[in-house]
Amino acid sequence: MNAKVILICLMAVVATNAYSSGAPDDACFDMVPQHGVNPQSTVAPYRVFLSQSQIRSGGKVDITIQGVKRSDTIKGFMIQARVGESPTGRWLVDKNHAFGQTLDCGRGSGNAITHKRINGDGVDSLTFTWQAPAQLSAKVHFRATIALNGGVFWVGVVSDYLSVF
Repeated sequence: MNAKVILICLMAVVATNAYSSGAPDDACFDMVPQHGVNPQSTVAPYRVFLSQSQIRSGGKVDITIQGVKRSDTIKGFMIQARVGESPTGRWLVDKNHAFGQTLDCGRGSGNAITHKRINGDGVDSLTFTWQAPAQLSAKVHFRATIALNGGVFWVGVVSDYLSVF
């Protein structure tokens, strides 16, 4: 086999698997996972649910992402809480969590959550806990990128607003 063909094949394998264990820092602002393909332009078959619609500053809320149908499994994700376009708060997940790990976006610490390697056919739903900053008084929305697989993903799946007072 030609050396160029081998090199191109190896590069394709590396690019395909490069983010199987989480979103890169480059995805912090636009939440596009850098998979080398464009996001889907159809309505996402996923939803982002809040366990409550309001909390006090410094309070916690559970966020669940899940497919509309059982066949809409999740192989990758990134979620941020945002006030306007700025990530805020922090995700409460320890390093031993099976599917999630935090990401530091901008000046924040743990203000985004992304996947670890999700093997097999994916998972039906995932729930994580987010904590509002102390002294925050704002409407917060949760914005997610959710992947069915490396080549099929949706950016901008948004929750209802959470009132933080």
